Amino acid sequence: MLKKDWKSLVNIHRKKEQVRRNIISSARLYKERLVGKRFIYIFGDECFEMHFKTDSFKHLTGANARLSPNQFYMSASEGHLGGNQIFFNDRHPLSIAIRKTEGLRALDLFIKEELFVIKDLVTASATYPYALTNLDKSLLVVLDSTDATGDTYYVPRSFRVKDRNIFDKTSSQSIHAVDFILSKEDVIRKYDTIHMQDKGKSLSTLSEELKMKISDDLMC
Repeated sequence: MLKKDWKSLVNIHRKKEQVRRNIISSARLYKERLVGKRFIYIFGDECFEMHFKTDSFKHLTGANARLSPNQFYMSASEGHLGGNQIFFNDRHPLSIAIRKTEGLRALDLFIKEELFVIKDLVTASATYPYALTNLDKSLLVVLDSTDATGDTYYVPRSFRVKDRNIFDKTSSQSIHAVDFILSKEDVIRKYDTIHMQDKGKSLSTLSEELKMKISDDLMC
């Protein structure tokens, strides 16, 4: 084998190992900060509610694996995901996985930073009812389910980093600043924790319909 070919193989191995490590650290963050909670994103008089399900994590990484989404998440969050369990191909390029998994290490930005919501985002592969973005990283979400109370929840489906196509195809009328990000534990009925609040906004000015979703302790 030529020396340059050997160096190329070593470089690819190092990149794959970095992706594996990024996936593990991201899965642990996902478990600690996001799983088991519901989040509501309020913009103007509108909102959508989202939960970060364990079987949503795999697709965000850009890597492929012969593991079910839940097996992938459990293996990664427990630190057991091996390099021989993930692979890359034309549909899952290593270069994309590197970029995505580096960004995923800061996935909790979507519950604590100033964000924008894009409504009805159309991409080459799908149409997403909502996307969250800080103009650098974007989380595209899809409908998950409606619970017994009639509340509709969404889940993350795609994670993009520095994808200018998102903004090139989006009209200014479809982009809205997020005013509030709140959360609650899955077993709690009303949102009781504020993660982000626009300094110029107050929960007291929200519609009565939105106020019904929020704990009275936050409304005081």
